[in-house]
Amino acid sequence: MIPRRLLLAAGAAALTGCAATPTNYYRLAAIPGAIRTGITARIGVRGVSIPGYLDQTGIVRVSGAYQFDTYANELWAEPLAGMLQAVLVQDLAQILPGTTVLASGGAPWSFSLLMLAILARVTVALTIGVGLLRDDQVLRDLWLLPVRDVFGLLVWAWSFAGDTVIWRGEEFRLKDGRIFPV
Repeated sequence: MIPRRLLLAAGAAALTGCAATPTNYYRLAAIPGAIRTGITARIGVRGVSIPGYLDQTGIVRVSGAYQFDTYANELWAEPLAGMLQAVLVQDLAQILPGTTVLASGGAPWSFSLLMLAILARVTVALTIGVGLLRDDQVLRDLWLLPVRDVFGLLVWAWSFAGDTVIWRGEEFRLKDGRIFPV
């Protein structure tokens, strides 16, 4: 018969050997550098491309002259390419305080499309305000156009929070996709 103490010791040793190694998650962080003043520019940082063997959740290490492995329990907290882009933007903004640094994960034409939309909005405002209505105040208050558009967006979004509508002085309630007078 095996002594009870020996069974307990063997069981504890077996359970200790089965303990899982904890997983560690890592993020990249910007490192403060020497600030350079007197530089004014607009810098756009587009998506960062990395080789396929690095584009994975595990941290890659060199295991031979032409071989790479990943650490099993050492993982990136988020996609590596996104972290590289964010850190690059943070570093540039900190080192070059007089510059405008933008992160653009999209295509190069995205900024052109934004400018085209703004140009169309200003053109419509000037055509209607100055051309059709002959209102000279439009030119003076043109800078308020983005403020008006933001407030319009907020009012539009807030309209989804209620279930009543006032139309021509009468109040109506929306219920189950139908409208009823109150």
